[in-house]
Amino acid sequence: MGTFKKHPSTIIIAASGTGGHVFPGIAIAEALMQRVSHVRVLFAGTKQGPEAEILARGGWQLACIGDTSIHSGGFMNRLRTYGSVPLAILRCRRLIHREHPDVVLGIGGFTAGPMLLAASCAGVPTALVEPNAIAGRTNLKLARFARKVFVGFDRTATQFPRAKAVVTGNPVRGVLAHVARKNYDGTRPLTVLCYGGSQGAKRLNELMIEAVKMLEGYETRLRFIHQVGNYTPVEEIAEVYRYGGFESEVFKFSDRMADLYAEADVALARAGAGTVAELIAVRLPAVLVPFPYAVDDHQTANAEEMVRLGGALMSQECALTGEALATMLKDFVEHPARLNAMSAALARSAHGDAADRIAEECLKMIA
Repeated sequence: MGTFKKHPSTIIIAASGTGGHVFPGIAIAEALMQRVSHVRVLFAGTKQGPEAEILARGGWQLACIGDTSIHSGGFMNRLRTYGSVPLAILRCRRLIHREHPDVVLGIGGFTAGPMLLAASCAGVPTALVEPNAIAGRTNLKLARFARKVFVGFDRTATQFPRAKAVVTGNPVRGVLAHVARKNYDGTRPLTVLCYGGSQGAKRLNELMIEAVKMLEGYETRLRFIHQVGNYTPVEEIAEVYRYGGFESEVFKFSDRMADLYAEADVALARAGAGTVAELIAVRLPAVLVPFPYAVDDHQTANAEEMVRLGGALMSQECALTGEALATMLKDFVEHPARLNAMSAALARSAHGDAADRIAEECLKMIA
């Protein structure tokens, strides 16, 4: 494991903006706490981002170095957020002076850049987590200040200096390691999980509404679990399922994803790094619809990785129709062995120890 200080050590994890940044941070924090008792984990985030609620619910300490995230609001909010970077760096310097961290780990969101820059200037060891198949521009620039860059895919490692890149897989919440998959044998309804990440996805909601109207005759062979997010009223989606005669569970947001993954046989989802990592970890086959406006189209690259593993189908948003989605779902119902083969392929590819490996490397940095 390496040597590190015997007195309590502090590790700051900078993660903000989306659950896809925050949940991997929590997974690493849990791994750190399990490995050693004399370590303190502090998260750096924003006041109004989802990290505030997520971390409070888990009892994690959050230091706010900004008010809003670049992921919230429109263009003007992003402009104001980028304009506040110098102030954020100053706040990060003050945080480092107050907390004396031994390591700063950047995962993503508005806080990662300022934290790593401030830590590097203060001589604090830093590391990065790059979960996407195509590395983000910010992380590519920050890599020069980091000792290690932990990546989720082999193809990502080639985008960073060879001496720094470590292929660990992507960390997921520890509770997901205990999700028990059940093979679908066609004797019960196929359970479809539709969700667009922590914020939801309006187009996925629309596609499911369109598909349900074309599934006549499959009312007893399909059931739906649908997290609608912030863009569509829950009752509007629930009424579509009721009218179609399908069993369904519809809600805005759920913090019991482990249970939902265990119930599901196939997912309809975006292809953010966190979503793809969790689907692989729980061995859940999926139809992936990458967000078309993601920077550098990184969601398409993430989806391609899961397709390459044999665990997903991918369709671009502009090409997928409700009719095409309905055809896919019918095909899964009629050919259970196909889903089971996809699940088995994911089981062979999962990196169940990603959080542990990253935690170990962070502890090695502590002198």
